[in-house]
Amino acid sequence: RFERTAGHTLGLPGHVIDPRASTWIFEGRECAPQPKHPRDLQGLISNICGEAYSKAPPLHNELLNRHDLSSAAAAARRNLLERMLADGHQERLGISGFPPEYSMYEAMLAKGGFHHRDGDDRFRLRAPSSDPARSSWKPAWEEVKAFLKNAREQQRPLTELFETLKAPPFGLREGPLPVLFTVALMIKGRELALYEDGMFVPDVGIEALERLVRRPGTFALRCYQLDAREQQVIEVLSKEIGQPREVDKEPLGCEEQLIATVRQLVGLAQDLPPYTQYTRSGLSAPVRAVRDLLGKARDPLALMWQDLPQALGVDIGRTNGPQAFAKALVDSLLELKGAFPRLLDTVEEEVRTVFGMNERDSNLQESLRHRALPLLKYAGDPRLRLFLKEAAHEGGNNGRDWREALARTAAGGKPPSHWRDDDVDACATRLRALATECDALSELVAATGGDAAATVASIGLLEPGAGERRAVVACAGDEAKPVADLTRELQRTAQSSGLDSRSQLMALALAARDLLPDDAEAREATT
Repeated sequence: RFERTAGHTLGLPGHVIDPRASTWIFEGRECAPQPKHPRDLQGLISNICGEAYSKAPPLHNELLNRHDLSSAAAAARRNLLERMLADGHQERLGISGFPPEYSMYEAMLAKGGFHHRDGDDRFRLRAPSSDPARSSWKPAWEEVKAFLKNAREQQRPLTELFETLKAPPFGLREGPLPVLFTVALMIKGRELALYEDGMFVPDVGIEALERLVRRPGTFALRCYQLDAREQQVIEVLSKEIGQPREVDKEPLGCEEQLIATVRQLVGLAQDLPPYTQYTRSGLSAPVRAVRDLLGKARDPLALMWQDLPQALGVDIGRTNGPQAFAKALVDSLLELKGAFPRLLDTVEEEVRTVFGMNERDSNLQESLRHRALPLLKYAGDPRLRLFLKEAAHEGGNNGRDWREALARTAAGGKPPSHWRDDDVDACATRLRALATECDALSELVAATGGDAAATVASIGLLEPGAGERRAVVACAGDEAKPVADLTRELQRTAQSSGLDSRSQLMALALAARDLLPDDAEAREATT
């Protein structure tokens, strides 16, 4: 509907309707007499729009072909994008039945020639046919390719591409733009780097696409082209670390290998346990630098050709530079992967030391189990009892490494995978304390002789320069009465002395000095 005001525009540059004029002006030239009938007006507008949007592909889907999608249509488009990422090699993208996302698929991807069966009888997302009779999306696709080609020198905002596709002569609406971009990602993604807020996005999954749909202005693109030296580095690295193979894609070219390699490296860093991501004492300085660079990678080119070689002290411009860089980087990855297993080895060594054992691996675990089992029913302290249960495998350890289970117990429930460096020292201190408690409990159990009714006491006296004197004694049966009589006599004497409780306790300890054996005798006696 047009208001009868002079100079009313159609929203297109150079397209003006002046109701007072005898003719209408289209891009500066006279295009038609002023219409006499509303049908003539509609036809004229249709012709003007057809000429202005000459490269607009038809999209017969009322859910998708909109600027503002309803919540139901947005959910259907989200499902379609997820299917494109996961099931591009399946017929109908693996969609069963006829949900809303299938109608979008049929209208744009199937009829547009983006998804079809190849000569090898596999379904793939492909560029549309160059035959206009088979796909009217070819002009829009060529514009996407041109945009990507011009993004080799620097990042380009994704909104530039979207605005170009929305403007004449394409005239695409907001709805299909993320779908078209996802096609480009699936076809060109192995040489295409996506950035969000300036940060490289290593894993372009549905979560990233959802953010892209909501905030396209925060995303940018860049494509890459490598020189001979850089290609050599990528080839060597690809052989060393391997490359994931996607079932519906061809072998990787060098440019594609760069992005695939960086994605794999960054993904490896992101998958490391939190301990490995934060430790400083568990990694060498160059490897810590590699870890930190991978964790905050912004630009694949700067990462591969500047930051990582500098962190590893390698000049890739030298004759053997590519091989030396690849070896140093692979060695760093191995050290990163081994950081957490080395932490568990440290825990095992600490257990072996504090418990005075010589066994290793499963033999150490079995010896610890035999030592813990007899103590379980006598342990009163909750933490000690939990430690003994883990050591004795009571109830199993749910498939975890036994060292990890023990370390978690010693650390008050914090799993070793989430430790920081100070947690490692704290665990060692706690293990030593637990070993001492276990030794004391073993002495108490041994002193009872298996008599559950026996009273057991552990007495220790530590004097400067004299070492520790200690003994574990038990009392049961006929010994109980005379011991009780002497206890009451000592209590009466202590109370009548007028000393406070602290002084009374000191007097009793000193009185026991001559009765306590020295450390070696105590060990022999309790044994």
